Amino acid sequence: MKVIVIGAGLGGLALANGLGRAGIDVAVYERAQSPLIRRQGYRLHLSDVGIDALTSVMAPQRRAAFWATAHKPAPERERQGEPG
Repeated sequence: MKVIVIGAGLGGLALANGLGRAGIDVAVYERAQSPLIRRQGYRLHLSDVGIDALTSVMAPQRRAAFWATAHKPAPERERQGEPG
């Protein structure tokens, strides 16, 4: 089976990652020619529940890249179990 995901936003890419981890062949199509055309998603805030949902569908390498490039909150706002 092959699944086509229309839209490379947060939801589309999360879906594609989850499907790929489940062994499903997936292709993602995006209308915008470049991420620089529209500034959507810039400084996107995710709650703890959103971060948990997003990272749960990521392959380990992508999860590591997510944590390596994510903004680090002030110490009083750090999440339990977040890589330091």
